[in-house]
Amino acid sequence: MILNFNLDFYQGFFVYIIFNLYICSMKIKNIIQSAIDNLSTEEVVEIFKCEDKEDLIKFHHSIGQNIRNDLNLWHDDLIKNEFNKQLGIDHPDDISMYIMEEIWEDLNRK
Repeated sequence: MILNFNLDFYQGFFVYIIFNLYICSMKIKNIIQSAIDNLSTEEVVEIFKCEDKEDLIKFHHSIGQNIRNDLNLWHDDLIKNEFNKQLGIDHPDDISMYIMEEIWEDLNRK
């Protein structure tokens, strides 16, 4: 029997694995920076305009969802494991909220 491998699929798969290992080797601060880089200017302004950090929950279904999708938090255990290891949080909703809170705190420090 001759096995016929789809080389394009396997190359893409290995690139995906290497990329995820690279992201998880970064510190959480770098993961947060990656999330910030994917936000639009309007999203950053919306976070900044919140008076209290507790008000960020209103972005759960918008900016929070964008963060969860951009970081692939529903399907990628590597980043979730990194957050769990360093901060004790592993649910995608909690991770995206943590990232929004860090962005808010950084913007309001300046």
